[in-house]
Order: sequence, then structure tokens, then C-alpha cells
Amino acid sequence: MKNSPLSLLIKLGKYSSSIFLLFSFLCVQAQNELSEQADSCFANADYAQALEKYTEWLRNNDVMYDSTYLENLRKLARTEELLFQYENALRHFAKVEDLAKVLENKSLSYKASTNIADLFRRLGQYDKAKKQLHDLYFTPKDSVIYSRDLSRKYHRLAAISQELGQIDSAMIYSYKSLEISKKQNISGYIPISYNELGYSFEHLQKHDSALYYYQAAIQLWEDAGKIRYYTNGYFNLSRLYNKLGQPNKSIAILTNTLQQLSTKDWPNVKNGIYSNLVESFKQKGDKEKEDHFKIKALEEKVKNMSYESDQQFIRMQTEYDVAKKEQAHFMALLDLQYQKKRTNYLIIGTIMLALLIALTILYLIHTKQKNKQLDNQNLKLEHLVNTNNTLFSIISHDLRSPLNSLTGLMELLMNHMGSMTPEELKLFVEKINRQTKNVNLLLDNLLSWALTTNNQLTVHKQKVDISKLAKRNVELFSEASANKYITVEAYTLNECFIFADEKSVDTVIRNVLNNAIKFTPTGGKVEIFSHSNLHEITLTIRDNGLGIDKERVSKLFSKQINKSMKGTSGEKGSGLGLMLCKELLEKNGGQIEVESEVGKGTSFHITLPLYKEKETKRVSEAI
Repeated sequence: MKNSPLSLLIKLGKYSSSIFLLFSFLCVQAQNELSEQADSCFANADYAQALEKYTEWLRNNDVMYDSTYLENLRKLARTEELLFQYENALRHFAKVEDLAKVLENKSLSYKASTNIADLFRRLGQYDKAKKQLHDLYFTPKDSVIYSRDLSRKYHRLAAISQELGQIDSAMIYSYKSLEISKKQNISGYIPISYNELGYSFEHLQKHDSALYYYQAAIQLWEDAGKIRYYTNGYFNLSRLYNKLGQPNKSIAILTNTLQQLSTKDWPNVKNGIYSNLVESFKQKGDKEKEDHFKIKALEEKVKNMSYESDQQFIRMQTEYDVAKKEQAHFMALLDLQYQKKRTNYLIIGTIMLALLIALTILYLIHTKQKNKQLDNQNLKLEHLVNTNNTLFSIISHDLRSPLNSLTGLMELLMNHMGSMTPEELKLFVEKINRQTKNVNLLLDNLLSWALTTNNQLTVHKQKVDISKLAKRNVELFSEASANKYITVEAYTLNECFIFADEKSVDTVIRNVLNNAIKFTPTGGKVEIFSHSNLHEITLTIRDNGLGIDKERVSKLFSKQINKSMKGTSGEKGSGLGLMLCKELLEKNGGQIEVESEVGKGTSFHITLPLYKEKETKRVSEAI
């Protein structure tokens, strides 16, 4: 149906997926905007806002330690460093370094390591800073990223060496950095190396070399538009010009630099420029301007002190705000942990209850199956006991009686043979023969019944002429039928081939024909005829004997052994015959049916598969 529950569920699933994807996209967009806002605040030196936004972003994404998370954590640490929160900065830099190693992000691990080195340098812990840098990269690699990071490493080692006054070491590191940068065309580090070499040569009083490297660095920085860098370069160059006794060049450079910094609030930088201008005008002997720039330098120094005080206040305010947020976050975490524990306990309790119920059900099912198996075994045992009892009953009664009768006839014949007439002798021999055949039939039935009961009977299917078997059994019972003056007629029994076990079919015909003669009165009639179709042959044995009532007909083929009725001449039976016939026919793919009416007679219909040329010539099947 168009609006069936299944179709509605499918539509709902599609809408839910779309809503989930849209919600996920909006969440990602919101987090990206927050990260960009934090970067913008950092770039504009609004470190307090940057700290707050980086902290918020990291709190919202603390479940995924990927490269983006670690990079923002590193930026947070840089912000903390600029806000003088050195302990927090060091802890966060170290966390980035460790997690980056786990993620095998070598570039990010390197950045965090160099940040740690810079922090040690800022704190004046030069030995730790140098060790941090020396521990980086033990195996060279031919990659641009590696070369850039290695150049940065040498640049930092050069700066540390300069601050320690180890100029020779500083120059070695600067040259190494410059060589790598030029070879890999890392333009950002080339002017830094030039500036460091200019400082080293200036310190060694090799002013021409210092002048060359300062000017080269400034030119590259100006081409790249990096005002903070080339402002620092001009500051170094003006200092060198003062040392060379060229104050006019120093003044020209610094005046131009101040014009470019008119919109920048960089107290530290301006203080340095004013200090150099004081030295330049002092060399020129211009006392008025010297004093003027002394005042300017002092003003910038005060500004710088105020800026540092403001930063200190901001740091304290920020720490307070962060502490409050962390406390609230901690309380929320405690509540969440409590809820999680409660939920976990409920889940564990539910699981344990479900397991207990499942185990109980399994136990009941297992017990029921065991009881069913025991019941089946009891039924089989009961059936076996009944079978054995029946077998012993037949052997002790039905088999012993004809054997005793046969033994009596033999003894009577032996004791009176000499006084008997030929007619009397013939009568005795016929009786002995009849009793022998009855015993033989009973023994055959007992053996076949025992084998079928224990599933040990083997049938050998082959091409069998059922008409020959019928005729052979008619001949076998000719004397018995003659003694009761019963006429046995076999109509149109030409060659009729079936596909079955010959011995089994022979046993069936013998039992049915024996019953027909047994229950047909003296002077009666037994008829045997057959008909066939494309697939099977039906052999019918019909008599005009006593007949069987409907209740007994329904029990004829029961697996429970029925008490045998005596024949019209007092013949006895075991009650096995018809039950055995049914089982033998079923094992050969056939069946037996009965039609009977009391006082009019009985017809048994034996149906078996027709033999076809394509059938196997001989089939052995273990039943």
C-alpha cells in the first residue's frame, strides 16, 4: 500500500537521516566559526578573548583528538604564554607533543617541541631550551617539511646562542639554517638567517658584513610585506649606523620607520626606535632633540609598563573566569558521571536480569528436551519389552503347540507304522507335512518381524515377476485348500514385472493367501487377479469367507500385535502376518488395502511399483 507502515517508516528514516546530516553540518560550521574568531582575536592581540574562545572550542570537541584539535590546543598554549600563564602553556604544549607522536603527526609534534623550547628560552632556561631542540629529529629525511622544520630548529639555536653570547655557535647555526633554506627554497627563513648573521657580525665588529646581511634581510621582508620583521631589521641597521658614526643615516631610517608605525600600538618597538634616535642626535650634538626623544622613549616605556600591567590584570581576570567556568564544567562533569554511573548500573542490572531470564528459559527448554528424550526412550523401552514379551509368548504358545502336535504325530507314526494301512499312512504324512509348513511360515514371519522391528531388514530391489510368485504360492497351499475343498483360481496372471525385493513380496503373498484359505469355510472360493497402470501393479486376493467387521479392519495393520482369530477349521495364527505385510510393502514403496464385509468375504489389494527398463537392475537398500 502507498501509505503502509513500512513505507512511512522508510520515509521517516530518510527525513531523520537528512535532519541528522543537516544538524551535524551546522554544528561543524559553528565550531569552525568559533575557531576562526579565536584566530582573529589572537592576530589582533586580544589574547583574553582568544583564550576564552580557544577554551570553548576545545571543550566542545574534547572527544576527538585529531590534528585540528591538537593545533587549536597548541594555539591555546601560545595564547597562555603571551598572557604569562607559563605553567598552563607548558602543560598544553607537552600534551600536544605527546598526542601528536601517538597520531604520528611529526610536523605538529615538531611545532609543539619548538614551542616548548621557545617557552624555556623566554623563561631564561637556556639549557632546557637547547636540549629540547637538540632532541628533535635524529634521522634526516629528504622532504621539504623536514627541511623547513630543521631550518627553524637551527634558527632557534642561533638565537639562544646569541643571547648566551656564544657568537661562533650562533653563526654556525645561522649558516646551517641559511643553507637548508636556500637549497629547499624556504623563503620565510632566509631573511631570518640574514638578520641573525648581521647581528653576529655586528657583535664581532665586522661591520661591513653586518651591514650586508641587515640590508639583505630588510629587502626580503619588505618584498614580502612583513612590517614587524623589517621594522626590527631597520632598528638593527640604525644601531649599526650609530656604531659606524653615521647618525644621519640612522635618523633617516628611524624617521621613516616611525611614519610606517604611526597606526601601530607597539610600545616595545617604538621605545627601541626612540632610544636609537637619542643616540643618533647625541652623536650629532643636538641636545634639544636628544632630550625630546628621551622623553618619547620614557613615554613608550611607561606605556609598555602599563600594557604589561593591563596584560597582568587581564591574565588574572581571565584565570578567574576560566576557573569559574572550569568549576562549573567540573560540577557538570560530576553530575554527568553520576548519571552515567546510574545508567550503567541500570544497564548492568537489566543485562543480568535478562541473562537470568535467558538462563532460566534455556534450563526449562533443556529440561523439557531431556524429559522428552526420556519419554521417547521409555516408549522405545516399553515397545521393546512388549515386543520381547510378544515374541516369547508366540514362541512359548503359538510355536510350541504345532511343534508338540508335530512331535506327537511323528511318535504315533513311529509306534504304529507297521499296523497302518497305506491310506492311514498317507493321512499321517499329509498331516505332518501340513504342520511342518505351518511351523515354517510362522518361523519366517517371526524372523522378518524381528528384523523390521529392529530396523535391520535389508531389501534388494530388482525385476520380479509377481505372477510367478502368486502361482508359486497357490501351488504351495494347494494341499491346504484341497483339504477344505476350497477352490483357488488365478485369473489372467501373465508376466507382470514389479521393481521390489522378491523375498519380501513372496512373504506378503504367502501370508495374505494363507489368511484367505484360513478364514474361508469348506467348499469356499479364493480368487487372485491383477491390474496395472503406467506406474504400478495391484494384485488382489479375494475370498468369500467370514469377512471382518469395521472395528477390526481399522486395527488390522496396527503395530500393536492383535490377537489372532481361529480359522474356519480351527487353524491358529500368531497375529503377526498382516502387520508384517504392511511394513514389508512400505519398505518396497508399496501398500496394502483391505475391503471386507461380514458374512460375504474379504479382498486384499497389494500395490507395488511397476518395473521400467530405465530402473536399476538391482538395488540394495539398508533399511
